[in-house]
Amino acid sequence: EIFYSFYVNGHHTLDTGEIMPPLGEPEYDVNQVPQKLFLTWNRRYRRHRVLLVLLLEKLNLIDRSFISFQKIDAERVSSTYEGQIEHLKMDSVGHARGPINQMCEDFGYTRDFYSDSLVSLITETNYHQNECTLTEKSFKPLYNKHPFIILGVPGALQAIRDMGFKTFSDFWDESYDTLQDPSHRFMVIKEQIEKIALWNDQQILEFRRNVKPILDHNYHMFAEPGSVAISNQIYNHITENFNKGHAHWCAPHGGCHFE
Repeated sequence: EIFYSFYVNGHHTLDTGEIMPPLGEPEYDVNQVPQKLFLTWNRRYRRHRVLLVLLLEKLNLIDRSFISFQKIDAERVSSTYEGQIEHLKMDSVGHARGPINQMCEDFGYTRDFYSDSLVSLITETNYHQNECTLTEKSFKPLYNKHPFIILGVPGALQAIRDMGFKTFSDFWDESYDTLQDPSHRFMVIKEQIEKIALWNDQQILEFRRNVKPILDHNYHMFAEPGSVAISNQIYNHITENFNKGHAHWCAPHGGCHFE
């Protein structure tokens, strides 16, 4: 497990200080049992992220997961992991240190963690809100050929499918994406985590063989013409759903600012 503070004095820290060039297409080895079952990136504190880490602890899955989670929020130094747990009135879990500090990168620093784990547990920025939001967190597993479960708002998976990507209902229950109640949604996600945790090596390899076509499809959606279709979908969604009541944020020349 990895608990690491990603920021030092408000700035990203890098092991080498060098910028890595973008990597090529990832190799998805269907004959390899990954080192870990789950991968979950977390930086800012959110209630559902703390709950997920506590769930993994409760299910004895910390040692079977790559988990990034800082002990102290460097953007709000008064906010600590223990404080978040106390706020939830739940028991604390242990901490360990690790060498991950490029969580927000896009140049391949984290590629090995995708290769060495089976499924991403994506903790999106929003979970309890009504509106559907997708950030870079949901797109990085797509680009890294990684299966995923999203802890996000209802409709997050459907939004990804609407862009042309494929998800994983052939392998686990994705009905959680339709559940409006946050607690119910979390419990259904918990059930999927528990089922995956019971897979033996043979089941893991069978899953990797069967899921590879989906991962290949998702990766290649980032190339033209797929990327053009995705961009058009995002543009149409923004223009159709932009709250006209906030039009005063937009300057006459067309630029907008959001506070």
